[in-house]
Amino acid sequence: MTLDEASVAFGSEKRRKTILSSLTMHVEPGEFVALLGPSGCGKSTVLNLVAGYLKPSTGSVLVNSKPITGPDPQRGMVFQQHTLFPWKTVQENIEFGPKMSGQSKATTEGIARTFLEMVGLSKFADHYPSQLSGGMQHRVEIARALANYPGVLLMDEPFGALDAQTRLVMQDGLLELWEQLKPTVLFVTHDIDEAVLLADRILIMGVSPGRVISEIKVDMERPRNVRALTDPRFGRFKGQCLDLLERESRKAFGLQDGDDEADDNNEMKPLRA
Repeated sequence: MTLDEASVAFGSEKRRKTILSSLTMHVEPGEFVALLGPSGCGKSTVLNLVAGYLKPSTGSVLVNSKPITGPDPQRGMVFQQHTLFPWKTVQENIEFGPKMSGQSKATTEGIARTFLEMVGLSKFADHYPSQLSGGMQHRVEIARALANYPGVLLMDEPFGALDAQTRLVMQDGLLELWEQLKPTVLFVTHDIDEAVLLADRILIMGVSPGRVISEIKVDMERPRNVRALTDPRFGRFKGQCLDLLERESRKAFGLQDGDDEADDNNEMKPLRA
């Protein structure tokens, strides 16, 4: 997967807003890459480019050296908000992609059972989404995306709305699925711990306009699980991310280094008669 000098801008010439500017990045097949950056830096826009929902204003977006011309089942997308069909059962939701690709009923049912087992929801095949917890719905979302056996899995803060304990369980489950199937994963998150735990590489994005400003290679051993959070190297990678993100976040709020110190020195003094 390659983005080569990709830019995205919206609006008329006088009111043109550039979201991404000359963004270049490459993700190897089977690699797990996380995108980190301040709000508004264009992380989700990158996913929409790769998904084929959006076309670059300039530059190119390639998968397997071929230009992306639109959405494709080989690029599965998992959003933060649930997109399950509420009128379909869990099994029917997972069957939907393979069924739309023309596979037989027996094949689609077999695929759904396989992924239900992989995400630990075999007992809930006949339930409807409204009958599941938030974490369980996310597992169905992931299973549905994987049921097409995509080469690329795009994930836009999929665990952002979950409580801390459920989030850890989901992160562990995602790592297990990725180890088994090895899709190429592009994962957007605001959570530094999550990025370090999951990714082979972390790409830090800058603001105004969005672009990749730094890359951190997470060279902790695989397979990984949540116990990696206690690895001494984890803190080092987290610190590198924090330093870079703090700098970019200050820019997003219009602050320069030293502004806080200047504000402290200019506190209001009490008036004297």
